[in-house]
Amino acid sequence: MRKFLLISVIFLTSSLKVLATEFDCKNINSAQEITDNFERTSNWKKFHKPKEYALIGEFPAEYINQFYYQPGEPHLEDKIISDFDESLANEAGVKIAIRVRYLGHDKNENRALVSEYVIPGFYFEVAEGIIAGSDRGEFGGDLFFIDRNKKVLKLADINVQDIFKFGSSYVVVSGLDHLGFEYGKLHLLNFSEGKPIFELFFNLTGSPKKLIRINSDSLLLKFRRNSYLFNIKGILSRVACE
Repeated sequence: MRKFLLISVIFLTSSLKVLATEFDCKNINSAQEITDNFERTSNWKKFHKPKEYALIGEFPAEYINQFYYQPGEPHLEDKIISDFDESLANEAGVKIAIRVRYLGHDKNENRALVSEYVIPGFYFEVAEGIIAGSDRGEFGGDLFFIDRNKKVLKLADINVQDIFKFGSSYVVVSGLDHLGFEYGKLHLLNFSEGKPIFELFFNLTGSPKKLIRINSDSLLLKFRRNSYLFNIKGILSRVACE
């Protein structure tokens, strides 16, 4: 008897999922895509400034120490110091350009201070400042927050595909599909007293091939073999849509 009830519950749940999927698809297929008001810049490959290298020995120890993590600091791949580069922005004809510095190695594998230049692929102005993202494919990507005083904070080493505003929060979609390596993630970005709080929301089945904002509270993520619907309540559900 208990086994029969369990099978009935499973069947009923499956039926509800099918109905929900059909209902979602009717809305999705008839919806008009909504585009958030992003400022798009030229592709990063159209303006590329080579990295610059300086041997660590050329700088005092006090200067170099700031590139090492201290207890309690957030962890990125490298301790990075980011600055708004107005001259580079003017040279490239864009609104935002960023210079990042970190400890690495030069072309001869000598330990060096590396300066790298990033022109975000898009940016989004918010009440607290500017959210900016870049996707350089296999060469990496970045998510930055720039406050009203043009102080730059790098939030993550991710290939940012797009950013969507949901209420007072922002959903950051990242992903990469390159030479057999593939990943995809949904991140949540909020602000508290003007400071960004960035956290992982969902690990995805891969890198989304298409992102469609279908209304004010829903986002469709299309992959090679399936699609998922994300809504403002934080629910990610699989849908079988055209």
